[in-house]
Amino acid sequence: MIIEKQNFLSNEECNFCIEYFETSNNKLIFQKNYLVNLEFNNDDLDIFKIIKKRLTLHINNIDKDSFINYSEIVKYPIGNNKGEHLDHSYHPYTSIIYLNDNFTGGETVVNNQIIKPEKGKVLTFNGRELLHKVNKATKDRYTISTWYKGKK
Repeated sequence: MIIEKQNFLSNEECNFCIEYFETSNNKLIFQKNYLVNLEFNNDDLDIFKIIKKRLTLHINNIDKDSFINYSEIVKYPIGNNKGEHLDHSYHPYTSIIYLNDNFTGGETVVNNQIIKPEKGKVLTFNGRELLHKVNKATKDRYTISTWYKGKK
């Protein structure tokens, strides 16, 4: 199962998330990429409450027993990629929201299907069962990545 939904976030919301990332003092480095964890429950920013609500409704339309485990804004710097992998077994679903698309490369490849990054689009798939990767990007690539847990 691979689901793509256009215009999940507006241009303004995407731009805000990138600016939030760039001005954050809480950046972490993981496998040469930069990330900022989104603490939805502790964040005072209304935009992240709205995104959490949209993601919750989105995953509940796919699987009513799944819920957000964690989310992060991720920056893939120029030239970075992520090799083919599966997500943790306790994450039945993964979502990626593309915050920009002003670059070449940087496609997400799920089960050998190439997904073109489009600003504001959300991509959701079974990350623990479908092999996936990120191709090398020619400019910085920003996303919100979310992993879900199931009640079962």
